Amino acid sequence: MAASSSSAANNHLHEKYDVFLSFRGEDTRNTFTSHLHAALCRKKIKTYIDDNLERGDEIAPALMEAITKSNLSVIIFSENYAFSTWCLGELVHILRCKEEYGQCVIPIFYSIDPSHVRNQQGTYGAAFSQLEERFQDNIDKVHKWREALTKAANLSGFDNLNKTWTEAYLVDKVVEDILTKLSETLSDDLKGLVGIESRINDIKWLLCNHSLDVLTVGIWGMGGIGKTTLADAVFNRLSRKFEASCFLANMRKESEKHEPNHLRNKLLRKILNDDKLNIDTPSIGSELVKRRLLNTKVLIVLDDVNDSGQLELLVGDQVQFGPGSRIIITTRDRRILKEKVDKIYEVKGLTREEALQLFHLKAFKNNSPGTDYAELLGMVVDYAEGMPLALKILGSSFLHCKSKEDWEAELNKLKKFPSQKIHNVLRLSYDGLEENEKEIFLDIACFYRGSNINFVKRMSDSRGLFAAGIEVLVDMSLIKISSRNCLEMHDLVQEMGRSIVREQCIEEPGKRNRLCIAEDAYHVLKNNTGTAKVQGISFNTLEARELDMSPSAFEKMYNLRVLQICDTKYIYDDKYCKLYLSQGLEFLPSTLSLLRWDGYPLKSLPSKFSPENLVELRMPYSKVEQLWTKEQNLGNLKVIDLSYSTHLTELPDLSKSQNLESMNLYGCTSLVLIPSVFRYLGKLTYLNLGSCWSLNISPGNIEFLSLVGSAMEELPLSFGSNESSPCLILSLSKKLKKCASSNCQLKFSCGGFCPMISSSLGNFSKIPNNITVLDMTGTTIEVFPSSIERFFGLTKLELKDCQRLVSLPTSICKLKSLERLDLSGCSKFEHFPEILEPMGCLTFLGLEGTAIRGLPSSIGCLISLIKIELENCKRLASLPTSICKLKSIYRLSLNGCLEFEYFPEILEPIEHLKYLSLERTAVKKLPLSIGSLVGLETLYLGHCKNLEFVPNGIYNLNCLKYLSFDGCLKLQKLPPFSVGLCSLVELNLSYCSILDITGSIFCLASLRSLYLCGTMIDSIPASIKQALQLRHLYLINCSRIHSLPELPILSCLHAHGCISLKTISRICEEFKFSNCPNLSQNSWSNLMDDTLIRIMRMATATSNFIEEEDSNYGEEGCSVIIVCPGNEIPNWFSYQNEGCSLNIKLPPNWFGTDFLGFALSLVVTFDNYNIEKLRFGCKSIFKTNNGESHEFNCRVSGSDWDGGNYNFHSDHAFVWYNALELVEGAKCSATLYNVTEASVHFYQQDHSGRPVNYSSLMVKKCGICLLYTRVAEKIIVGEDTISKRRRDEPEAWGSDIFSSFEDQKDELLPQITRKRKNGGADF
Repeated sequence: MAASSSSAANNHLHEKYDVFLSFRGEDTRNTFTSHLHAALCRKKIKTYIDDNLERGDEIAPALMEAITKSNLSVIIFSENYAFSTWCLGELVHILRCKEEYGQCVIPIFYSIDPSHVRNQQGTYGAAFSQLEERFQDNIDKVHKWREALTKAANLSGFDNLNKTWTEAYLVDKVVEDILTKLSETLSDDLKGLVGIESRINDIKWLLCNHSLDVLTVGIWGMGGIGKTTLADAVFNRLSRKFEASCFLANMRKESEKHEPNHLRNKLLRKILNDDKLNIDTPSIGSELVKRRLLNTKVLIVLDDVNDSGQLELLVGDQVQFGPGSRIIITTRDRRILKEKVDKIYEVKGLTREEALQLFHLKAFKNNSPGTDYAELLGMVVDYAEGMPLALKILGSSFLHCKSKEDWEAELNKLKKFPSQKIHNVLRLSYDGLEENEKEIFLDIACFYRGSNINFVKRMSDSRGLFAAGIEVLVDMSLIKISSRNCLEMHDLVQEMGRSIVREQCIEEPGKRNRLCIAEDAYHVLKNNTGTAKVQGISFNTLEARELDMSPSAFEKMYNLRVLQICDTKYIYDDKYCKLYLSQGLEFLPSTLSLLRWDGYPLKSLPSKFSPENLVELRMPYSKVEQLWTKEQNLGNLKVIDLSYSTHLTELPDLSKSQNLESMNLYGCTSLVLIPSVFRYLGKLTYLNLGSCWSLNISPGNIEFLSLVGSAMEELPLSFGSNESSPCLILSLSKKLKKCASSNCQLKFSCGGFCPMISSSLGNFSKIPNNITVLDMTGTTIEVFPSSIERFFGLTKLELKDCQRLVSLPTSICKLKSLERLDLSGCSKFEHFPEILEPMGCLTFLGLEGTAIRGLPSSIGCLISLIKIELENCKRLASLPTSICKLKSIYRLSLNGCLEFEYFPEILEPIEHLKYLSLERTAVKKLPLSIGSLVGLETLYLGHCKNLEFVPNGIYNLNCLKYLSFDGCLKLQKLPPFSVGLCSLVELNLSYCSILDITGSIFCLASLRSLYLCGTMIDSIPASIKQALQLRHLYLINCSRIHSLPELPILSCLHAHGCISLKTISRICEEFKFSNCPNLSQNSWSNLMDDTLIRIMRMATATSNFIEEEDSNYGEEGCSVIIVCPGNEIPNWFSYQNEGCSLNIKLPPNWFGTDFLGFALSLVVTFDNYNIEKLRFGCKSIFKTNNGESHEFNCRVSGSDWDGGNYNFHSDHAFVWYNALELVEGAKCSATLYNVTEASVHFYQQDHSGRPVNYSSLMVKKCGICLLYTRVAEKIIVGEDTISKRRRDEPEAWGSDIFSSFEDQKDELLPQITRKRKNGGADF
């Protein structure tokens, strides 16, 4: 209802409301309205309702304020609503708030026909007959009421005229809709939480709020990375959508303080709203409690869980919650989540830009750093490596620094004495480890960070540790495994580990068990202070001073197991050396398992050294001539690396090194002989003899052999003859002419550089039998012999581009180990052989570009096939139904198969097929059983010019994310929409023959991108505004569209060539209305005014419109792009000029902390210009008051028009926000604080960024506007007065954007205050 008396309204003046209820009291006060109000209160939604029964003719001013202060208004139209002028007055003010402030409005038609409200018929007609008679002296007021009713009745709402819903159900649906709209409208208090918005959206996506399943999502990451902060933000945003919610914070500490049942009782009491509930037993025995939980839709956050027992007790199998419930668990230990959750989200660190922003916020507050601080800022931010906790703590530490010297002192202190607060948080993860994992962690932190995981496992095994502990460290977020299989660790985590070692003895490094700081190692080696405590030394000599070591430097360290002396500079300059042994070296501990010494300066290792425990010996660039002279027990040795040891003449007796796996002798130019004993080293699989110029070889069971740079012409007969191990020749000598016997076991690459194998079939018999890889790419082979089955160990057969190859023998099915068969580009290959028996290992089959006409029905025997490529098989007409038997198939592409007409019926469900492309095929219809592809995520049907029919079964593809009918010229309609496609993200209907779009398509809850380019549709249904997830709308060349309805919040709208378009409802961040000639001047002016507000909202980060994964602007540096016909720079641009250049004098302190960036504008004249990509560059020269100048060259825009050529034949206006890439760089380098003048020149660029000059386009005008926080806030909340000022005084506005606000300060403040409370306007 409307209304309340002024006294009732005054009671709430100081509050802000979520919802305002407008209703006719005598109709619904004690029925529907009371139920709705009670339901909203139960959801903790602050609702304004009038409980006063007295009415007047005029709405009270105080009540108008209450409406203004509400975020959303609900209008309950009932039979007698229009008889109340009070209600009608409320309605007019509500709609004014909608137009001015973007307030959400939901109409409910309670037992009344919406058309009666819209057209003032029925009781509404009777009411207006009375009103027109009553207000005949003020008939304009009656007209406003009529207009308001018509507008309100056209809004999306709820109609219960036919009583299709019970009142209870209607109340639930209304409350659900209100919650959704409020969550989108109200911005959370995320101040200071840099970069969190995109992470919130990631979690929301994982939670799948539309699903009725009970889902559990784990938030996992290292300490201090922001798990709790993220969970808290998600909880605050979503909790009101649930019947009950509970956030159990800091469960690690709570579990230490209380009994386990304490947390469960706390959870149950909160969820069931029962403070007296107490359960002391291990299980919940009460059936009533269980039933109440099962009937409650809950949101639960369990924060900082460190024990799986906690989860079992709180949310285990015995505790079941209602449909749609969501549970979020934050933890450092992924092991806890693996069996308990549906999805795991790993929290990543902040980007460098986000980190700079957060640190700036904490260290400087509202002050500006000086120019000299840029490098120091970068050093601190790099040190934190994206960890929010570290950035906050460090920011507070630097807050008290008043000068650059203070900063440098604080930074030096930090390097020597790291922040204890940060370490305390990180150490919780270390303290939770078992002893085995603690030792491995400290080894990685001190010695092995960045090392290959297999190497670390090897070294852990040599210590008697269990290498499985590495996986535990990964799960505890202490280390990561890179894509190259190397162990990575955050700098602060490494520092924490090293500080644990340092605490063993602060004063004397020689009494610690690990030395990994060059300064500490230098101290111990120089002063001979090492003790039996020392187990490892690792340092880079680049970080140490020069030292002439004592011959007995290691004598007291008889427990030393790791010695790594790295010298990366020595690799490039063999005259460089910081570590001397002028008196030789007498002792190395026999406990050593790893010895690495780059550039070792002596001719041999100490004679007393007993390497019985040595696992790896790495001495590249050494001066050794021979390692040792006597026989040694080397039973544990697995790796030798003596590469580039140019003085090495011979190798020692390695007959007892039966575990040796790898030897690198590359560049040992003096090495003459590889001893015959090598053939008996059964585990040696890697041997690099590259650039060993005069070498005799007799190796045995090698898997990798490099002979590049050697002069070898022939491999010995004995090479590879041991059948226990295959051999891989990767790199052969160019002079190699003869292979070993046909019995040698080789993985073979027939490179064209090697004369041993030609591309002719004549030499095929020379290939050894037991090869595992056969690569004959590009050879002239025509037919494979049936004897191919003799290659029984073959795993890969590469026959790409064998353009004479016609067929394969059926005996290929005998290759039971074959994993990959690639025939791509074999343009004469016509017949794929029958598969006479199952091939259990084949996972990839490449037939792209072959001449096959079909596949045999026996294709189903390829039972493990994951991927089959059939693209551009231009003669392929069909596939056998047995394709359905390929249960593991993941990807099937028939793109470009021009004669392919019929996709087979799917006889049984296929779960693993994720990707199916039928683009550019001749298919006329999809099979009725298409819905049986139950796991399909991508279906491309683009340019299927004969496609006419799509079955209803397509709606059964509930995993489908991407669906494209682009260019299907004969497709006129989709089947009637039914429930389904619940995961669809992108739908492309461009250039189809579809004439209209049904509104039901916007019920697709996940739809984010919709392409309708080139269609003949003339309108878009108003229900598009219900597509709340829609972010991209493409309407290019939709020549019949004349207007656009109210749209949801979009990231980009492309509408080039919509020649009939006249009006639109709102703009978005990327807006292209090029070649839309019917847009009026008034429309253009309004769009440009709105663009200013959009830019300011974006610049101040008050808008949540663009999600990180949807943004197309990262590469271009743009947040807002506007393109439309026009020949004027918007008048709010402070600096404008004719042509492509302008010079400006910058105001004092222009580059302060509230500087947001630049808005740029160009007017470009086109003369029948065809465009695919349009790019402008910008050369900017900034001059300081002392004569210095700084030049920046950057791209202003790299916009494309979706891959086609689009004709421009008139002037167009372009507006960009934050397009200059110099802004980010300048803030980091801090070079612009003293700049007073700037000159800017715009120019055209080609695709590579080079300046060009096209005669068919020219920059006619240019403009720049500097953006500031103080101005942006006023624009956002005061746009109504500002727009009026712009219309009335354009010259004053254009010349001085700053003074125009200062002059109106007193006038604007009340409006600013009011609109700030409402979040500004919604455009």
